[in-house]
Amino acid sequence: MNTYSDSNGKRYTTPQIEREIKKACLELLELQFIEDGYNYCERCKRSSGTYLDVSHTISRKKGKEDGNVQVLWDYGNLEVLCRKCHQIKDKLI
Repeated sequence: MNTYSDSNGKRYTTPQIEREIKKACLELLELQFIEDGYNYCERCKRSSGTYLDVSHTISRKKGKEDGNVQVLWDYGNLEVLCRKCHQIKDKLI
């Protein structure tokens, strides 16, 4: 099984990385809710009737390639976006 390094040399499998990312995404959404009372897109500020994603500034692929996987679950690398803003950010629309 492939493993990927963090900046300290610790090795992670893909399932371990995915668990850490999922945990950080849920914590980020919970933190936003606690601080603001609701969840919303950080770009367009929409909240109701929209599906929210948590997007990476540094992609999963890049974090793995650079041996810097811990950035993938760092709050500073995560952004709550609605689906439309996420697609625009990733240049899918």
